[in-house]
Amino acid sequence: MACDSNSKLEQVNSEDIPAGWQIDQSEGIDQLIKEFRFKNFVSAMHFSNEIAELAELHNHHPLIMTEWGKVTLHWWTHTAKGISALDIKLAQLCDELS
Repeated sequence: MACDSNSKLEQVNSEDIPAGWQIDQSEGIDQLIKEFRFKNFVSAMHFSNEIAELAELHNHHPLIMTEWGKVTLHWWTHTAKGISALDIKLAQLCDELS
């Protein structure tokens, strides 16, 4: 399920996004962002790899920042220059993996 430029959600309310996720802008583009905490680097890396598999499955790829005990995810749709319904769905799926 790939995204196209018509899939941008024009207005995203706090009720629309999963708990713990925030909307922030980078270079004028809204993104869904969440930080996940882990007990060590290996656990954080394992989660990052699960996210990579999820992203490949949906042909939609986030920014993944993996650090010791922490993974930060940014979901947005490049072609839409903002947040799409797929970004929200994938954020929910990430929560299920954590």
